[in-house]
Amino acid sequence: MSYRDRILGLRDEGKTYSEIADILKCSKSIVCYHCSESRRENSRARLVNRYPRWERLLLKSCSRFINRDKRKTKDKRQRKWKRRLREGCDDFQRRVLGRHRNNMTFSYKDVVAKYGMNPKCYLTGEELNFLEPESYQLDHIIPVSKNGDNSLDNLGVVSPQANRVKSDLTVDELLDICRRILIHNGYIVSKN
Repeated sequence: MSYRDRILGLRDEGKTYSEIADILKCSKSIVCYHCSESRRENSRARLVNRYPRWERLLLKSCSRFINRDKRKTKDKRQRKWKRRLREGCDDFQRRVLGRHRNNMTFSYKDVVAKYGMNPKCYLTGEELNFLEPESYQLDHIIPVSKNGDNSLDNLGVVSPQANRVKSDLTVDELLDICRRILIHNGYIVSKN
């Protein structure tokens, strides 16, 4: 018989939460968790309703950016971003990212403070919007593969298409390739 079944069996006998906790030598919160059908859903709903979707997604993007070089495996379950945060972060970050800790050097608030709510793509100049998570990605200006770090100074907000084109190139390498492509196709390239 599982722990949950024992708790529910004692509850069906008319025992109180405190009595069940004393009998099974567990905390009252564990008893409450197993007896209440909607406890987990209510907890998750409070978090979702309290913070806008764009804030939760930007925080996850920051965590992915910072933990990028730690994701070496191709297994999807292991490749998911690690729910980590630095000491001294706010309660919102703790709830969204979970109980695990990592040395996060900045948060989504720092990104919004640096770029504003409507940043421009650092490669194309296109206007982006943090309220539309599909319209932007966070990119390493100097790629990790070329000794770039995971700091806020090396973070660039970029459109998804430009980020795919850039891949693991530096900006100078990307511009050189673009220049060669244009020249090969008959265009004259000059810098303003």
